[in-house]
Amino acid sequence: MMIGEPEAILLDEPFSALDGYLKDVLQREMQDFLKDYPGDMILVTHSRDEAYKSAGSFPLYMKAGSL
Repeated sequence: MMIGEPEAILLDEPFSALDGYLKDVLQREMQDFLKDYPGDMILVTHSRDEAYKSAGSFPLYMKAGSL
């Protein structure tokens, strides 16, 4: 649930301190939430696995790569 309707959400390492089970659960919940969310989301992560998992539901940008 969100208060208000922000145009964008910034998530900076949101799953980095979680154990594997909780990380998987919250990643699925985040993807379900984003299906109905009209704005943009920026996910910052140093985890390649997390980035590739998320790339199925939104664009993947890499610092040294192309779009």
